[in-house]
Amino acid sequence: MKIFLIIVISLIVLNILNKARRKTKWNLSNARLTSSINKCKAEMTKSYNCHEDDFEVYRHDDRVENDGTALILDRNKGKVAFVYEQRFSITDGYNILDAQFVPRIHMSDNTVTLKVYTEDIDVMYLTTYARRGFFTGGEAYEMANVRTMALLEKLIGLKGYYPDFNDSPSESPYSMADELRKLTDMYEDGLLDKEEFTKAKARLLA
Repeated sequence: MKIFLIIVISLIVLNILNKARRKTKWNLSNARLTSSINKCKAEMTKSYNCHEDDFEVYRHDDRVENDGTALILDRNKGKVAFVYEQRFSITDGYNILDAQFVPRIHMSDNTVTLKVYTEDIDVMYLTTYARRGFFTGGEAYEMANVRTMALLEKLIGLKGYYPDFNDSPSESPYSMADELRKLTDMYEDGLLDKEEFTKAKARLLA
């Protein structure tokens, strides 16, 4: 009987310690992610004149495991940033090639994951919701799907932040000159940086 009690108590203690370890790991990962998000927002503000009020932040939502990923969206400037714990990458909306849901593999795996294809920084996965188990879905899972679908539509919408002039029926020399003048004015007014201006001009002249 004594041995049985010792085994039971040991298992309980190990379970408590394991939960504490996982919680500590989650807190550290969450703190690193928050720090990177703040650094990324500061860089977007400094380099692209983004404003705090225009930022939309979507981060990994899992109370058990935090994979340290987030997405920052500024629809006003057409910027998208991908954050990975201690680093980040910033791109333009028109560099988004596609975005789609990643289907669940197992019925008990209640996850909502978005896969974003970009021209310049390859592929980004963002899990907005994750709960394992057959009884962990429900309203929270459905709400996560709705929020993520809204994000997907915003990202797809950003693909046209700079219009693709190759798709227009016909551009006269005069209208193209007007567009070039507009781009130049935006560049000189500080609304576009040099890289943005170069890319937009190249798309116009292609």
